[in-house]
Amino acid sequence: MDGKRMLIVLALAWLGLLCAASSAWSGISLIGVEQDAVAIDMETITNAFPKTAVTIESQSETGESTAVEKAGALLADLLSDYGYTQEELEAVRFTAGDGYSMEVPSEILARRDIVLAYEKDGQPLAEESQPLRVIIPEERAMFWVRNLEEIHVLKDLQPPRVESIRFLETKAAALPAGQTTLDTGMLADAAGDVWERVYLQAADGFQRYETKDNFLKGSIAMRGEGSPAFVSDALPKGMHVRELTAAALADVGFVSVVSAKNLLGSVSFDEYQGLLLSDVAALFAMDNEQARHRLTGYDGYAVEVEYADLEQGLVYEEGGELRTYFPHLPQNTAVRGIYSLEILNGELK
Repeated sequence: MDGKRMLIVLALAWLGLLCAASSAWSGISLIGVEQDAVAIDMETITNAFPKTAVTIESQSETGESTAVEKAGALLADLLSDYGYTQEELEAVRFTAGDGYSMEVPSEILARRDIVLAYEKDGQPLAEESQPLRVIIPEERAMFWVRNLEEIHVLKDLQPPRVESIRFLETKAAALPAGQTTLDTGMLADAAGDVWERVYLQAADGFQRYETKDNFLKGSIAMRGEGSPAFVSDALPKGMHVRELTAAALADVGFVSVVSAKNLLGSVSFDEYQGLLLSDVAALFAMDNEQARHRLTGYDGYAVEVEYADLEQGLVYEEGGELRTYFPHLPQNTAVRGIYSLEILNGELK
């Protein structure tokens, strides 16, 4: 091939690359408003919704603060097209192209405007922030997800129904001497691979879901201030969960008895004070009155009881060990070092 023909071929190839780049799709996925994810392109976002501008303070690496204007579409306007309002949602999760994600809880959704910004000071965003950056004025910058790729709408934040519950204190008691954190992978082993996110609830009633990836990069601190606490290097400290009460992966739930007392309250039978086992089961809607349940100790000792027995039974801590007590049942129904509570028969309600 002579030099002239080679130049023509290279020029055509370069034009082809330019055309491909210019026609590359740019937009986001909206999940949770319809049965399937909705793809929304940038042309729609910039032309179909009013532009809203907000002025925020931007801090440079040297600590200098400068006022900048960010402009874009309001999340509320986008949601309105699908029949939703921010105020009715339990949470919205924003996910970036690099996998970073942040869940905005209902209390922020109810009081703040959320801007899906595509401009800074009248110019397109920097390439690393495109196509959109989430801006929530007067909220921490950890919520301001750049390079936005996905918006996941969570309409009804309910704990999943599980078939078994494991007790965190008993699992922690089996750790090697001096170790005070549970590897989240140990919890995941009980649930297998059929799950994509984990439900978390704190003693103050706060609930949220976390992604599988972020959860598996974390651990549960069983000692220290705010324990048990879910922490993860993949998340800002503000998204860690202190006084973790309950967690659920697929059909397996986990409960901290110590933390759950603050959420559920304690009851007393005879000289024992603890949690009603029926309240523990109800954390995950495992309260089927027609079903039998199995309680198993870490040593393998197990007893079976009716649901009505759970309503009169306690799980309590004594001598660093979780135990059960049923005042109306024989003494051999007491389980020391209780590890799990399982539903045996009957459909979950």
